[in-house]
Formats: sequence, C-alpha cells, structure tokens
Amino acid sequence: MTVARRHGVNANQVFAWRQLYRQGLLKEGTAQPSAPLPPEKVSTPTVLPTERAVRTPLKADERAVRKR
Repeated sequence: MTVARRHGVNANQVFAWRQLYRQGLLKEGTAQPSAPLPPEKVSTPTVLPTERAVRTPLKADERAVRKR
C-alpha cells in the first residue's frame, strides 16, 4: 500500500510535497506569513438542505419563451 493511500491523500499531492521538500521549501520556518483574508459577504440568499425553495409562477410571456 502506498503512503498516499494509507493516509487518504492523492498521490500527485505527495509527489508535489516531496519536490518542495527537496527544494528546501517545506522546512520549518520557511513559510511566508499569509495576508489576512477580507470579510466575506453573501449577496444571494442560501436555501438550506432542510428548507425548500419557493417556486414563483411564470408570467405569460415567460411561459411562451420556455415553450420554444
């Protein structure tokens, strides 16, 4: 069994980590501090899995477009 399978990781990811380690980029203290993330805003309402979306009836002109 491969190392990747044993730990539930994609083999390509393990290969990439090995390359970074050989380049000296995975040693302790080499990571660059990351910038703080900006706050997120959700502009559209989200329907939770426990809720049902409300259907709105189509207008006559919208029904004609959909039939085409």
